Amino acid sequence: MFEFDGYGYATVKEMDLAKKEAESIAYIKSRTDFKDREKLKKLYEGLIEKQSFVTPTGINFLREVQKELNAFSDKAVSPVFVTVPTEMKKGSYVRSASFQQMSEGQKQAKKDVLQGKLRNLRIINAFLIVIIIGMFVSVLLGNNSPIDAEVKIRTKYSVWEKELTERENAILERENAILENEKALQEKEN
Repeated sequence: MFEFDGYGYATVKEMDLAKKEAESIAYIKSRTDFKDREKLKKLYEGLIEKQSFVTPTGINFLREVQKELNAFSDKAVSPVFVTVPTEMKKGSYVRSASFQQMSEGQKQAKKDVLQGKLRNLRIINAFLIVIIIGMFVSVLLGNNSPIDAEVKIRTKYSVWEKELTERENAILERENAILENEKALQEKEN
């Protein structure tokens, strides 16, 4: 018999499992604020759902948390499930049939919840896709589409270029007229 934490274990593997659970418990206690009831309840429900603790050390910790939650809550929290391992396979316990049936019920409930979440995500994604497509359509078909803006800018620049060319020609004509007048005046003076 192997002893740990006041409990006797039949094998070294069972004792090592209890030690690992004790380490996990110490870690959880160091990281968890036991005054925050909501976080504590989420932690407890997660540990129960995942069946994280199977040794007496882990079960005692779950019972402590359960008592803490029950002391300050009107609603009863989930019970701590205790089963006796029937045999060892590849380092893990095979649980009794009643525990496996309970797990199947939990799995089905979890599956239903996840299917609901998946449906909601699909609806949200479809809505977002419709919005994005609408934005592209409004940009391409609207008055200020990038194509229209480019055409407007080119038209505006070509009009400016035409006006500048006309002004430049008018100025050149005036300069030529002035130069001719100056030449004519100089010839008269000579």
